[in-house]
Amino acid sequence: AESWDMAVIYPELLAAVGPGLRAGILRPEPARALRDRFGIRRMPAVLFLRGGKYIGTIEGMRDWQDFVAESMEMLRKPVGHPPSIGVAVVAAPNSH
Repeated sequence: AESWDMAVIYPELLAAVGPGLRAGILRPEPARALRDRFGIRRMPAVLFLRGGKYIGTIEGMRDWQDFVAESMEMLRKPVGHPPSIGVAVVAAPNSH
């Protein structure tokens, strides 16, 4: 249900934030592939990229004022690295 809400809200968010933001909306299968790549844990999510590089995400629905404020903040953030998906790395036991 939140995904349908996002489809209605997102065009309004673009208008509120201004020309610094462009939109791309994905169908569920391509969205799942990006979820893993960018460490997204909750859908719907708004993924922010600059020049194809990670800025951040807003996961789940927000109150309108929070959505606008967080989106504006994303426009000011520097490019960074997506968060880890939380896979633990453990050394293999010595087999000698």
